[in-house]
Amino acid sequence: MVEGLKKGVLGFPSLLAVAVGLVVASTTLVSLCQGMGLGGYGFILSMLIAWILMIFQAFTFSELAITMPRAGSISSYTEVALGHFLAIVATFAGYIVVQLLAAPAEIAVASIVINNIFLPSVSPTTIGIIMLIIFMSLNLLGVDVFANAEIFFTIVKIVTIAAIGIAGVILLGNPQVHNVSPPLEITGVFASVALGVWLLIGVEFTCPLVEEAKNPRRDLPLAMILGLVIILILNLLFGIASIRYVPMDKLATSPTPHVDVASAILGKVGLYW
Repeated sequence: MVEGLKKGVLGFPSLLAVAVGLVVASTTLVSLCQGMGLGGYGFILSMLIAWILMIFQAFTFSELAITMPRAGSISSYTEVALGHFLAIVATFAGYIVVQLLAAPAEIAVASIVINNIFLPSVSPTTIGIIMLIIFMSLNLLGVDVFANAEIFFTIVKIVTIAAIGIAGVILLGNPQVHNVSPPLEITGVFASVALGVWLLIGVEFTCPLVEEAKNPRRDLPLAMILGLVIILILNLLFGIASIRYVPMDKLATSPTPHVDVASAILGKVGLYW
């Protein structure tokens, strides 16, 4: 029998893990590397502008979640403000459409990486289906089981990205790439903000867990804001490292540029990890 949602079981570490874990993903690393490949160091300014916008969003969503502590999140807030119809539209736009686009892309990137490096004889589609079943099963086991798994995977991701980023920033090894960043004018910076937002979007998905949080008034806004700080630091480290070790044209066009960066910095160890 599937275990239902439990009230008051998620502490601050679980909420922080969800806030960071949903954003630090393969698709965002691909977008980060492609942004650095297209805009050079100028893309960092786009990321900073996007980060400020997302901080304001975190304040707004956390306040709404605490004021109206319902699992419906965007749907609940919109229903109160604008009515049922626009609440349905907001739910489709904020959750269903996003998942239709982001989830397949995330699974596809991970499947391609596993297929290319570990299981060349197994179809990426088969790998993706197996991964989907595994993580779906974790969700069905209960929110507390999912939270523990999320904490573990988030820690692994943060440590991995930070280690690769720091190694690249301090010029571990012998980087051969001497990039000349293309001039990114002010219009180009603002045009790239949309891509920068994609690197940070997702922390608001912590809000539907407000009913399961032990102390949402304190933990929810803190988890969202601290999560954005952690994500920005990771993106800056990995982004700077990527442009120092991989040619910009390759970063902009590769389907798995984050794997190319890890391989360029740490060799076979980085590739397999």
